[in-house]
Amino acid sequence: MTTESDELTQRSHLRMSRGLVAIWSVGVGGLVLFTSLQIGTAMYGNRKDAEVRHDERMNPAMLESGLEAKDAELPPDATPVEVHTGVYIDRIVELSVKETGWTVDFYVWFRWKGDSVNPGEEFSVIDGWIEEKQKEAELVEGDEHYERYRVVARISKFFDVTRFPVEEHLLTINVELASRLRSEAILVPDQENCGISSRVKIPAFKRTKVAAVEKPHLYKSSLGDPRLPTGNRAIRSQFRYGIWVQ
Repeated sequence: MTTESDELTQRSHLRMSRGLVAIWSVGVGGLVLFTSLQIGTAMYGNRKDAEVRHDERMNPAMLESGLEAKDAELPPDATPVEVHTGVYIDRIVELSVKETGWTVDFYVWFRWKGDSVNPGEEFSVIDGWIEEKQKEAELVEGDEHYERYRVVARISKFFDVTRFPVEEHLLTINVELASRLRSEAILVPDQENCGISSRVKIPAFKRTKVAAVEKPHLYKSSLGDPRLPTGNRAIRSQFRYGIWVQ
């Protein structure tokens, strides 16, 4: 038979158990909240860092890390050829976060004056390689030249997925004239004609904006170029076409 004393003891144990459960629940809730805040803060910080890096890469007024103001200046006696350069993206053939890269099918064209450069033969895709290259058009009128190529290129790209599901990535096509210093040739973006086909779709991502820019690209070596003093740094003109995706 249960006595009044036993009932009081059971009630006391029940109240104690409920109190412990409440304390445990508050503790777990606090831990979850703290962890969520930590993760959210880290994600926000990563995203802000990415925005700064993207701005450095695509803002013509900003210097990239490792560059000094003098690196963006041309020597006083430099007379570089202006090579007007444009890109039109026809297809993004494949994009793989796991394989850290993407394959793009695009047109690239060059307009310039004089015979001192040959962009069609000299251009390369930086941070990647050209898989296919076909000249589609060539025009010469006096000393004015125009060439257009159809290119398929594979480009390396590390995707930081720690910001999922709010990550933003910048895909860039980077074109340089491999044998020309920036003091010899500058790739001037053809802003009016650069673009991307409305048919281009990127699975799992949506395109937010695009931009074209010219930036000085620093090589921390003379690359053995006899035109440069030993220990000097080679700087080339780099045309970039960027696609922001989320």
